[in-house]
Amino acid sequence: MYNWILGLHSLLRWAIVIVLIINIARTVLNNEKPFSSIDKRWNLRLLILAHLNFLIGLYNYFFGGKGFAYINELGFGAVMKDK
Repeated sequence: MYNWILGLHSLLRWAIVIVLIINIARTVLNNEKPFSSIDKRWNLRLLILAHLNFLIGLYNYFFGGKGFAYINELGFGAVMKDK
């Protein structure tokens, strides 16, 4: 299951980049026009993707192959000493 979630996390990264480029292009091309509801929808899509990717990343960190597994194995003091 961890590999599937890690793959989703990596795929969402590229989706964020694509939607961000679309948002920047819409802003540059529609510089003189007022902010529309379509712009709000694109911004909402970017916000949802970024937050979803952040939550998946937190899940990967804490419950994936690293994170709590290292803390349980080595102890919190040893994990924090390692650069």
